[in-house]
Amino acid sequence: MNQNAFLVSFFGRVQGVGLRILVLEEANKRGIKGWVRNSDKHDLVEALFLGEKKIIMELIGFLESKERHGFVRVDRVVINEMKTEEEVNGFEIRY
Repeated sequence: MNQNAFLVSFFGRVQGVGLRILVLEEANKRGIKGWVRNSDKHDLVEALFLGEKKIIMELIGFLESKERHGFVRVDRVVINEMKTEEEVNGFEIRY
């Protein structure tokens, strides 16, 4: 399996509306490792996704779709491919 790392920023109505739980559930379904956390900025949630690029891109597409995910509204996504030495087992919400 190809291991890729992406730091992804989700902007919009993304804090306090269940986006982190949604990311956790969907990443676990797809076997993606990493983490998700709220930023100090109220309109930003950040995530580190580790796994196969195609599966990560499918997850990002799902999250940014205009399909309703409760009260979540993702207006913009910034994706940065990166190298990381971070050891992550599974997927977690960070605080």
